[in-house]
Amino acid sequence: MFLYHLLLLIATRDKSYFYYTGYIFNSILILLFIVIPPESNFGGWLFKHQYFYFGLLGTVALWYFSFVRHFLRIKKVYPKLDKWLRIYIYTRILWIPLVLAACAIGRLEFNLTSLILYFTIAVDICVGIVISYFTSKRQLDGQINLYLSVGSILLFIGGGFSILLTLVEIQAYFALGGSQFSYFQIGLIAQIIVFSFGLGFRSKQIEQEKQKAQADLIEQLEANKALQTQVNRELEQKVNEGTAALREANEEIKQINEEIQQTNEKLVSTLSMVEFQHNEILSSINYARRIQTALLPSEQKLRTLLPQAQLLYEPKDIVSGDFYWCSQQGNQILLAVTDCTGHGVPGAFMTVIGINLLEQIVNVDNITAPAAVLTELDNRLRKTLQQQGIVHEDINDGMDISLLSLNFATRQALWTGAKRPLWCLPAGDTQLIEHKGDKFPIGSSQYAHKTFTEHALPFHPGDTWFCFTDGYADQFGAEGKLTIKRFREILLQTHAQPNCIAAWQKQLTDWRHQEPQTDDVLVVRIAF
Repeated sequence: MFLYHLLLLIATRDKSYFYYTGYIFNSILILLFIVIPPESNFGGWLFKHQYFYFGLLGTVALWYFSFVRHFLRIKKVYPKLDKWLRIYIYTRILWIPLVLAACAIGRLEFNLTSLILYFTIAVDICVGIVISYFTSKRQLDGQINLYLSVGSILLFIGGGFSILLTLVEIQAYFALGGSQFSYFQIGLIAQIIVFSFGLGFRSKQIEQEKQKAQADLIEQLEANKALQTQVNRELEQKVNEGTAALREANEEIKQINEEIQQTNEKLVSTLSMVEFQHNEILSSINYARRIQTALLPSEQKLRTLLPQAQLLYEPKDIVSGDFYWCSQQGNQILLAVTDCTGHGVPGAFMTVIGINLLEQIVNVDNITAPAAVLTELDNRLRKTLQQQGIVHEDINDGMDISLLSLNFATRQALWTGAKRPLWCLPAGDTQLIEHKGDKFPIGSSQYAHKTFTEHALPFHPGDTWFCFTDGYADQFGAEGKLTIKRFREILLQTHAQPNCIAAWQKQLTDWRHQEPQTDDVLVVRIAF
């Protein structure tokens, strides 16, 4: 039987057969110890070394519990029981050597050692009964557990009976056919026989499970094959449908691409036309700038009439809605700083009208008094705009102007403003004196009657005057609008610098930072 299970161990490499083979071998040694007569050489050696027998009685329990633990897979199906069973096995592994060693070195008497070992075997029997109870309760492995439980109970009955008779000093043997057999031997033999039937049943069960698993596998493979065939058929159908849909989508995409190409060609043509028109318009505007620049007095003429004048003129666009104009009539030098409605091309057209009208009024008609010039300019501008078909509409187009007449012989000046002021800084003073213009703009029909006020102002050496439009103060930056207040502070800080124009430009650039220019800028400084 030992060889049979050894062959099963080699064939299956199942730990259960390993522990059971060790259990049978350990049991054979115990039986040999009991069966071999003491008078024989081997028997005499065994009786002489009874500690070896005690050791066999201890280790057989270790083989048995290890076999039961793996055979019934207690670790998997009953973890709590497995935990306590492992603790008990480790305790037995340490306990048996300690007891035998204590007896061998004389710490324990032989009879006391026997009693301790018998008590340990009794505990083994109790542990085995507990395992049988819980495994039966859980119905572990069904019929296999029945074989294991019956065999264990037979062993526990025989072993327990032998221990009980030994403890009460009654002979635990009986004679059979001239040989003596202990109740423990009978229980052990009966257990091995029952266990062998159980293992045989398990082998048969495993074989049946293998056959069933193979049949299930074949059935599953056939089902998978059928399913795969069905999936392939459905996939092929879907691929065909998808191919048709893709073909149709490709046709639509092709048609869309053709439409896109046609649209792109139209866009390219339109873009070329727009670019051509843009270049034409830009060329026209640049030409208009040359015309506007030609109409404006040159800076050389301005400095000829006013040697210490400084001019900052920066259009928002290519052409400007602001303009300056100057002329000399006898001892009078007239200077106009004007802000027309709008900027860019519309404003530039208004500047052309304004310059032509001022040339006619002053240089042709010899009207030089500032108030009279603005009155005549207002009348002629409104008449000009009405002649352009704006007869039945309110005229909102026009200009704001600051007009100054200087007589260096008498050092007297006449000034009139239409919605634009004149700032004067007397020599040695730190505060600007503001002369406000009238509230009427030139050209607008909002007011039925306009009367422009003429201011007589003396000027002295060291005085500085400023004429300007609203463009500088209206520029925006990260902190908002620059404002007229900051513009005033900038003029006070920089007016005495030799190149105050560069200082004004830097202040304006720093304020705007990355913000675009919002209006035309025109500032004229006159120093006396």
